Amino acid sequence: MSTGTMEYDPPFTSSVYILCLHPLFAYRVDSFLTKKLSLFDSGPNGLSFAAPSIRPAIPSTSQQVDNLSLVRPSIPSSAAPDPLERFQRVGPGKGQYFLYDAMLRNDWVDWWLQTDYGSRSKIDWDLQNSRAKIWKEFDQVAHSIHGTAKVMCKNCSAVLEHPYTTSKTASGRRQRDGMTKFLQTGDTTKEPFSQEAWDNKHLRFITLNHLPFSLVENPTFRRLISTAQSAPRPLNVPSADIVRRRLFAIVKDRQQDTLRMLPEHAKISVALDCWTSTFGDVFMAITGYFIDADWVYREVLFGFKPLHGTHSGANLGNVLMKTLTECGIQHRVFRLTTGNASNNETLVDALQQCLPNDINVIRIPHLAYVLQLSLNQLLASLKAVPLNDATEIWTDSQLILSKVNAASKKQDISHTLKKVRYLALYIRGSSQRRDSFIAIQPPGQGLMPIQDVRTRWNSTLLMLRREKRLRVFIM
Repeated sequence: MSTGTMEYDPPFTSSVYILCLHPLFAYRVDSFLTKKLSLFDSGPNGLSFAAPSIRPAIPSTSQQVDNLSLVRPSIPSSAAPDPLERFQRVGPGKGQYFLYDAMLRNDWVDWWLQTDYGSRSKIDWDLQNSRAKIWKEFDQVAHSIHGTAKVMCKNCSAVLEHPYTTSKTASGRRQRDGMTKFLQTGDTTKEPFSQEAWDNKHLRFITLNHLPFSLVENPTFRRLISTAQSAPRPLNVPSADIVRRRLFAIVKDRQQDTLRMLPEHAKISVALDCWTSTFGDVFMAITGYFIDADWVYREVLFGFKPLHGTHSGANLGNVLMKTLTECGIQHRVFRLTTGNASNNETLVDALQQCLPNDINVIRIPHLAYVLQLSLNQLLASLKAVPLNDATEIWTDSQLILSKVNAASKKQDISHTLKKVRYLALYIRGSSQRRDSFIAIQPPGQGLMPIQDVRTRWNSTLLMLRREKRLRVFIM
């Protein structure tokens, strides 16, 4: 085979010509020729080849070294995005199918031919462009892992076998007939609308998903229903993964819109706090605050990051630095507000080491924590610090302690606080006592005494304030 100028020969595929090229360029040339050949007339078996009148030549091996632009398109320095990210996930199982899009046909076919199913099958993906009315009700899909071709109903998302269209065999006709039969007798048959049916489905939706009844009065819910009513055709409900990706993209856009309001030479203050879920998962919330050019206060959420491993200052500092770098504001941090735990001091030191020497981050402890420490010292001096970390329930031991406290002749503040706490526990400890206490209040008020806890800095104040408001009913 000559390595000089060659002409395209329709009976052969583009991979034949790669043999004359340097092995290092084989993969890129194959992709380049595949795209270029699709511009020419169609050959046998659905493959595209150059028309006889159009005969571009492939340069020789020596020419390729000098001018690589002839055999491959210009490629940016950054890696090209994964084409799979452009395919929309649909269907059951958190979107286990890719939706065929005619606008992405070349990328779709390239991916599908590399799957297990596509490597041994042949499907005309342009089927949906036919005039058959059946395709107005179905989309073509393929499994995201093994590439098995299916069709999915646009109305109810039911997944059926794909009619292998390149043949007009009895099998293909049965599959097309099955699609038609499904539309005629399947779940997509539209029920006549009635207000009673709508109310029942609405109530079923609320109860099965444990939603509040007030949802129906929410303005955003009513606007959603109004938008759905104005749709010219039945809506395609997105999958959970699609909703998640859309929300993530919207949050990123809003975040960047807010950061663009930050004046050019201004700094931003950052606050962070850790939170543990009921399942034991730990997260760190990172927020930013600044004043824009119009002297308007702005807030932005940088991230709600899961924490793994030890909660050392170095680990927390790495998570914070990575988040600030992703947002592009690591060099504009002025102040960092954290809790009073010792690992937060190490966090600031770790963050400072990652920043240039001319950037000095000022750490400010949470004011609420400072107040809590001060109040705990004050209550401790009065011997009135609550010993419970959470709200307690009324028990026999509480009854004994309350009687002892009532019999005491002390009239100091600690005695008064204990009396208020036991009263709150007693009223809240029984459903009958709660109902009786609410019954003596004006209609619509229904307030209950509250008990303070050690872990909330202002809970003692809230307890006394509520007790003062209810003193008329208590006396």
